[in-house]
Amino acid sequence: MGGFCGCSTIPLFYEACVEAVYPIAEGVTTGIVALMCNVALIFFLLVPIIPALGGTIWLNWSYCLGIFMSIVIILPFKEKHRRLNVDLDISD
Repeated sequence: MGGFCGCSTIPLFYEACVEAVYPIAEGVTTGIVALMCNVALIFFLLVPIIPALGGTIWLNWSYCLGIFMSIVIILPFKEKHRRLNVDLDISD
């Protein structure tokens, strides 16, 4: 269930980021989002190597917290369909 909730929303977040910064090219936007995700994942995967942190039980809790925080951040986001408006020639 965690994998479904965590992985199925990734395309939605990419599209939301592209819509939020529309005049900037999609490749630049998705590249920056992918870079930020990869840096966070590197940190997430390298921290358990440090033996002083006391194991890996915190990984499950941080994963759940990440899903919860994603929902909290995305709820107040008001999406404007700027790309669609350009295609339909509608002014904001």
